[in-house]
Amino acid sequence: MCYCECHITRLLPVKPDLAYISILLGGKQMKKLISLLLVLAMALTLVACGAKEEAPAATEAPAAQENETPAAAGSGTLVLALAHQIGEQNCTIFTQDISAKSNEFLRLNLILNNLSASLPNVVQGNTLLEPSHKEANGTLKKFDFIVSNPPFKLDFPEYRDTLAADGIRFWAGVPNAVKKVDPQKPKMAIYTCFIQHVLNSLKPTGKGAIVIPTGFITAKSGVEKKILQRIVDERWIYGCVSMPSNVFATTGTNVSVLFFDKSGNNDKVILIDASKLGEEYKEGNNQKRRLRDFEVEQIVKTFQNRETVEDFSVAVTYDEI
Repeated sequence: MCYCECHITRLLPVKPDLAYISILLGGKQMKKLISLLLVLAMALTLVACGAKEEAPAATEAPAAQENETPAAAGSGTLVLALAHQIGEQNCTIFTQDISAKSNEFLRLNLILNNLSASLPNVVQGNTLLEPSHKEANGTLKKFDFIVSNPPFKLDFPEYRDTLAADGIRFWAGVPNAVKKVDPQKPKMAIYTCFIQHVLNSLKPTGKGAIVIPTGFITAKSGVEKKILQRIVDERWIYGCVSMPSNVFATTGTNVSVLFFDKSGNNDKVILIDASKLGEEYKEGNNQKRRLRDFEVEQIVKTFQNRETVEDFSVAVTYDEI
């Protein structure tokens, strides 16, 4: 049995995006982790900080363990919180992030959180272009659990064609290149590449959660539509929670959290509209919103029980979608 009380050391205020973790758990603990994924994904939306590309962090433990990954590691806040839940002695963290600053903060966080043995596994680099976590044969390493908060929009015309040429990895395609890059108003929906990266990095029985702009779930064309079509056809989509507006620290974009179950063994998808929840608060001159503990519990309970609640949630079949 794997149990660890949550004693989370205060983390430095930097951005989390994607990380991977392998853990030593039995079947019952694996089932409980889907709830943990949900709680962490909820927490992630409260500390997320906008659209900057940061790369995956992964954790792996000795032989009989499962793994979990968020994509684009940042300072590792999310994966470190999960490592504490699992127990530091049961996991080793692997990360990749494009930002040198975030990598340094992550290394410091590893030291502060009794995970210094993972320091050699902190890698700087572009997750999409040059993923560092691979098997000996060069294929992407597979994980049991993934939690990701990727950038939503980021222009990458310089390597767009390189990604597009990999039709196996980016099976739904890659956003069209922009003619002119505007750092203040990026247009390329890079998060669609991260969704495909996450799905490609899951084991056949893997589970994952990813934060996406809410507009994605009603897309009618393009890369977004192709992704939606496949995750429904393959029954990879397990649930979706639409979050309140202004929960991000630096953007007012409406966000949702998608939950994946790569096994495809589910009959229904749980859809939760939590957009009306939360309390408002002031952050400088900005009006923000955050979920309260009892609201997180409400979402988790509804998600776990796959309940239909009037004006809040519905459980639908894949055919109904």
